[in-house]
Amino acid sequence: MIRTVVHFTDSAQFGGTEQAVLHILAGLNRRHWQPVLFHHHEAGLTPLFERAKSLDVRLRPIPRVQGRRSLVTWLPRLIKELRAEQPAVFHAHLNSPLACKDGLIAAVLARIPAVIATAQLFGELSVSHFVYAQQRFVAAGVDRYIAVSHEVARRLHQAFHIPARKINVVHNGIPLPTIDAPTNTALRRILMRGTERAIVLVTARLDKQKGHHYLLQAASLVPKAVFVLVGDGPERASLEAQARALGLSDRVTFLGYRDDVNLWSQRLSVGLTKPLFKGIPVSWCRRATQSPWPQLSGRFCPTRSLPGGWQRQVKLAFMSISQQTP
Repeated sequence: MIRTVVHFTDSAQFGGTEQAVLHILAGLNRRHWQPVLFHHHEAGLTPLFERAKSLDVRLRPIPRVQGRRSLVTWLPRLIKELRAEQPAVFHAHLNSPLACKDGLIAAVLARIPAVIATAQLFGELSVSHFVYAQQRFVAAGVDRYIAVSHEVARRLHQAFHIPARKINVVHNGIPLPTIDAPTNTALRRILMRGTERAIVLVTARLDKQKGHHYLLQAASLVPKAVFVLVGDGPERASLEAQARALGLSDRVTFLGYRDDVNLWSQRLSVGLTKPLFKGIPVSWCRRATQSPWPQLSGRFCPTRSLPGGWQRQVKLAFMSISQQTP
């Protein structure tokens, strides 16, 4: 018997959460499960749509809720569409603790047998009484929360009083990339722009959460490096303007979204990541699978763990490890 599982996302951009969704879809046993992906119309999710189609996953686009009034008409429509699929499982993928709540409410009201929510991270929140009450209502209907770390599980329990018995910790799986591609020396020369500067690679969605604006401030203190930003998102124009204002246009390259990050990471000298919320990017975890951690500790700098004076700490960290880079 083949049963249907509905995957739901209300994301607007392609990032680590969406990578995790694809990893789950790719590993699904199709002899027992038929996946359907419910999503909003968002240009930033194009990589998700393309890869889902390549995995033979059926896509169900739905409009985004625009205020509480539209929810009155949107919710019955979604409930009807969910019931038409007759799913055994509804699986919401949360890229923030307040994400997907309308979809979860629809799933509960549609009486789907199993309603699951995976929480990928938990940032700092300022929750109104109404939102808190709404989250408590949603949590009451969710059969199981999957937290990708013990910290996320703790925060879910602490912030919304979700019973510990309803929270399971399941760490994200990381697909292993191909690592035997030859080094592209011509590409490295292009990135270095005719200098002997080291290459600092940053792989992250261009979103405020990722802290790129702090990175660019730090880059102005490190003149002996070229910074390559791989990723796209709503902050790109703002970040490009900031780079120009800081006089970094000749040392900062915006490559946009790439699906070959593992090949780019083989060209780097140093790696940086500065998420403002707790969590290490999926792209970093993928890179970590390619070499033993002792080697990575000298070449990768998970800067969110550096205490105080972040920009200066980046400068000092770069100076200390740049001597080890080729």
